[in-house]
Amino acid sequence: MPVAGRSKRGGTTSTQRDEEIDAWWQIDSLKSIDSTENALLTGASRVVKAFLEDDYIAWFCKADGKTPDELFQTAAVVKAYRQFIDVKNQRNDWDANKLSPCILVEIMWKAHSQLPAYASDMKLLCGRAVQFVDDEDIDDDEAGEEAARVQATVDAIQARCGSVDERVWNACSVSMDRLDICNGEVYCYLRDKTTPFATILEQWAKVDGVNVDDYKYFYGERELKESDTIGSLGSTDIDIDGIPKAQNTPTYVRLVVGDSDCNCSVLKTTPLAGPMKEYANDCGVDRASLVFLWNEQKLYGFETAVQLGMGRFAIIKVLQADSAKNPRCICCNPSTELFKVG
Repeated sequence: MPVAGRSKRGGTTSTQRDEEIDAWWQIDSLKSIDSTENALLTGASRVVKAFLEDDYIAWFCKADGKTPDELFQTAAVVKAYRQFIDVKNQRNDWDANKLSPCILVEIMWKAHSQLPAYASDMKLLCGRAVQFVDDEDIDDDEAGEEAARVQATVDAIQARCGSVDERVWNACSVSMDRLDICNGEVYCYLRDKTTPFATILEQWAKVDGVNVDDYKYFYGERELKESDTIGSLGSTDIDIDGIPKAQNTPTYVRLVVGDSDCNCSVLKTTPLAGPMKEYANDCGVDRASLVFLWNEQKLYGFETAVQLGMGRFAIIKVLQADSAKNPRCICCNPSTELFKVG
């Protein structure tokens, strides 16, 4: 007979399931995780290994010359990830329109979602499939909506658990990129949201050897002041562009293929053929095998940003030529008989 107040799910009592979930969240020592093959790790230990191998973590460590545990406590991130999954489950936030993770939890969640066992893990932890949702894929109508969702998550965890780890939930990713250098070094810092922008500029200048007064700085279309704090920008993953004051302001052109991207900057009067050819070379393919689109308009390379009316930031999509063919277009199908006369 089942214990009073406990239900059975597929032959397993909720008490047993709770015990299985608790066991899943137990992690091995970092030294043990680092030295063990992925296939031999289980539960959250497998997630931690994937998390520590993520590019973002490598960038954070490189920028500050520190190890992961010198920048943050991995066990604290695991705990925060568990709390996030718990409140997501509690509030049925499967479309990610109510809650958002902080940057460290998002990196861990994404790393977890790319593991083969993710689906079965979520079946155990939430009783259903849970799709990873990148905050960049959510269309926010107003600035600060992402920050509002993160705050809603913090409030939900506070209500459920009594406290949150501010070191984890206040952390933001801040990337510094100079747009006067195509494919130059990008510095990615992990900083508390209360950090003044001036502090990041000071460190960036020392490492990259630049005079910060020679540049203007933008987050999207917003020009930043040194008095701004990271938290005032309304996001936990922030890309800041440095533009030379003395230079004709370049347009930031991002060439996008699926989930990968290649960033470069061009002057508004420079034909786009250069970055298009460079992208093809980086991919190791013939330029003619790719089709470049901006606002669904096909680009040929002779166009410039100013002719197209591009703003300071633009996204150029890249497709394989075969996938971009119009079945009714003679130019796309020169050998195809589309219609007969007579």
